[in-house]
Amino acid sequence: MISIRNIRTIATYERRILSRSWFFRIFAILVLVVAGFYSGITMLEHSGFSWTQRSLPTALIYSVLSLFNVGQAIIALFLASDFMKRDKKLDTAEVLFIRPMSNADYVIGKTLGIVSLFVFLNLVVLALAATFQLASGAVPLKVLPMLYYMLLLTLPSLLFILGLSFSMMSLLKNQALTFLVLLGYVALVMFYLGEKQMYLFDYMAYQLPMPYSDIVGFSHFDALLTHRLAYAFAGLGLISLSVVLLKRLPQVRFSLLISSVLTGILLLASAWFFTSYVSKNNTRIENRAQWVEQASDYYNYPALNVSQMHIDFEMGKEASASVKMEMQNSGN
Repeated sequence: MISIRNIRTIATYERRILSRSWFFRIFAILVLVVAGFYSGITMLEHSGFSWTQRSLPTALIYSVLSLFNVGQAIIALFLASDFMKRDKKLDTAEVLFIRPMSNADYVIGKTLGIVSLFVFLNLVVLALAATFQLASGAVPLKVLPMLYYMLLLTLPSLLFILGLSFSMMSLLKNQALTFLVLLGYVALVMFYLGEKQMYLFDYMAYQLPMPYSDIVGFSHFDALLTHRLAYAFAGLGLISLSVVLLKRLPQVRFSLLISSVLTGILLLASAWFFTSYVSKNNTRIENRAQWVEQASDYYNYPALNVSQMHIDFEMGKEASASVKMEMQNSGN
């Protein structure tokens, strides 16, 4: 059903076509200029940015990739909704569609061509931000969290918006209408739905808190991973759905059935991750309510008063501290 050779060929030519597009080139230049300017003024000692932008080794990487992710969401949906129309406009659809390749080869190849181009641009943005961070010496550079952010922040968002664009274009069959609908959806998520239901609708993770600490890592990593996997599987499911909706002879017997089954499995997996994410957040909310209730039960109980405290702190290869406290009983 799937030919690696066909997929690689389609992905290569899709990547070449997009890289030669002035639309993508202008976007890439703007991304690099904005990322470089933002990284430079953030790392300046006396810049107007608050210390929170430099408080963690990954703060700059996180903020730069968040900005890149927003631009990627808008440009990717335009490129994704454009690929079918572009083939017809250039009169290459007939040439492509008569080739001995399956619909899955065609869609997967187009997807990999777009994804590989954005992954490369993602790596360039990371390298640019890392260069400014190393040059400033203000905070140490951590390489592994950079990989975490690319896998958890930008890649699931890209897969989801590509799958949504492919399937919407297959259903609406009008690029302008598809672009307007999806652009409205992106704006709705960014400015209204992002913080609703514990960031459930925030597919770009624009509002979702994702700071990384060397001490504790990601806060509530299990819920974060579930959230990002839900959108990644949703994107893969929608890409598989676009294979089913593609108006072309499938070339392979039973390929439509296989693609339909795969679409159902991927979308069901996404639904399971979404349900698990909601369940995890509800459990956290219930636990907090119980903690508040337990704390309020002891609010009127007498507590010890700290009258004096002395701390000796030493910092070398390891940190050590000793504390002397004087406390008084305020009750009976």
